[in-house]
Amino acid sequence: MRLVLNSADVIHSFWVPNVAGKLDMIPGRTNLLDVTARRPGWYRGRCAEFRGTQHAHMAFDVKVETPAAFRAWLAAQVAPAATVGARGAAVFQATCAACHAIRGAGAAGRAGPDLTHVAARRSLAAGTLTMTRELVLVGAHQRPSGERLGVKTSRAADNVFPHLTRG
Repeated sequence: MRLVLNSADVIHSFWVPNVAGKLDMIPGRTNLLDVTARRPGWYRGRCAEFRGTQHAHMAFDVKVETPAAFRAWLAAQVAPAATVGARGAAVFQATCAACHAIRGAGAAGRAGPDLTHVAARRSLAAGTLTMTRELVLVGAHQRPSGERLGVKTSRAADNVFPHLTRG
């Protein structure tokens, strides 16, 4: 598999020790990394370029699948998100859609991660938060303790979701 790596902001270093070597991601430059995974399973990756306290938390999980399972997963990923209730859609459009996209829901923000099929992920916030129902309901911009994760949120989100500004 060929991965296309780039960065919009600062230097990152893509590293999944049990699957591939380390490769820097430099703003304005595209790098290619060819990966040949040997065994299906979950592997931990991280950004190996330290650029501040929050940068140290940039981790992610990589799932290696058989070719048939990967094709099925890929087909599911291009499908639009499941519909939500009118209240949830209105709250998302008012507070999140400026930064986040959900394919098929009219939300096309690009500053934050695409949230289509977000509940199927193992973690959020660069691997720092394990996916739980509570996390989805409370919001991923803070830890359950109320500590902010150092992510940028809009003033609208601060006004509509006051729990995001605790701490």
